[in-house]
Amino acid sequence: MKFGLYYDLRFTPKWSGKPSELYNEFLDQCEMVEELGYDCIWLCEHHYDPKVSWIPSALTLAAAVAARTKRIKIGTGIIVLPQHDPVRVAEAATVLDYVSNGRFRLGVAVGYRVSEFRADNIDRSERVPRLIEGIKIIQSCWTEDKFSYDGRFRKITDMEFAPKPVSKPHPPIYVGGGGGGGAEGTERAANRAASLGCNVLIGGRDFGIAYHKALKKNGHDPSKFEMAGGGGGLWVSDDPEKDWEEVKEHVMIRNDWYLYEHMQAGQRTGETDYGARLRGERARFVDVSGAIEHVDRLIKEVPQVTEMVRWAGYPDMPLSRSVKSLELFARKVMPRFLH
Repeated sequence: MKFGLYYDLRFTPKWSGKPSELYNEFLDQCEMVEELGYDCIWLCEHHYDPKVSWIPSALTLAAAVAARTKRIKIGTGIIVLPQHDPVRVAEAATVLDYVSNGRFRLGVAVGYRVSEFRADNIDRSERVPRLIEGIKIIQSCWTEDKFSYDGRFRKITDMEFAPKPVSKPHPPIYVGGGGGGGAEGTERAANRAASLGCNVLIGGRDFGIAYHKALKKNGHDPSKFEMAGGGGGLWVSDDPEKDWEEVKEHVMIRNDWYLYEHMQAGQRTGETDYGARLRGERARFVDVSGAIEHVDRLIKEVPQVTEMVRWAGYPDMPLSRSVKSLELFARKVMPRFLH
């Protein structure tokens, strides 16, 4: 099992800090988590949200991470590909492949936030075909000497994309998102990623089963593909109750945000009661033995997962507040599962 961390650098208008200090503190922490032995830093991107600001350009920030680190892999987790020109993404990712010496992973997804698509004047119902078309174009940019593409959203004539990535056949592509539509949505999302020959960035049991089935159906060997996720908001502490009381306000900013945005998108099928959501988040604050049990359970229930990825922090919370948790997990939990 490998271990990664999600970073989104979220903050609200109530936050009293400075974004420049937050971003530079993050770059310092990247060096720390690399030294601790984590395998990948995943950067989450969203746009146009005055309520909770996210990383608005994960590809740009990934370049800064590459400059500050030497071993750890760097991924976008994710960028909403339907909002980007795929050729420009391929170019940016190629540069990242160079400056990171082959450590970059391109994570993409269809997106779901209604306000983002509205602001960009993109029909939200087109996001799946836009994603598929975008991935195909990126793959062609990286693997073909010259190609044309007569797409629904992008027309390309005799493009000779250069320079090519150093990673062969190209930097790994991960598709995030579980479909948002129950069992049928899960199967569609799994088939989509498998048919495109992509890794995935999601950790659910049903998705893992559907994804490996779809890989085999499309003639792929599942052992050659990565499935990252499954860590969620796991927080490791010597005193979980104390940490929970100090951090829960920040935890629920994130929880409330997802509840609101998924309901706006018509995708929310989980718990809406505040008390139940609070208890669910509290259960993720555990001691070392609880964290070991979590990883054990993930391996048994979702054996398809190759990298457990969890959140490194919470909105409006100094990144320094999570250092002890990151250290405990790296020193007391990870060594039991590294192969």
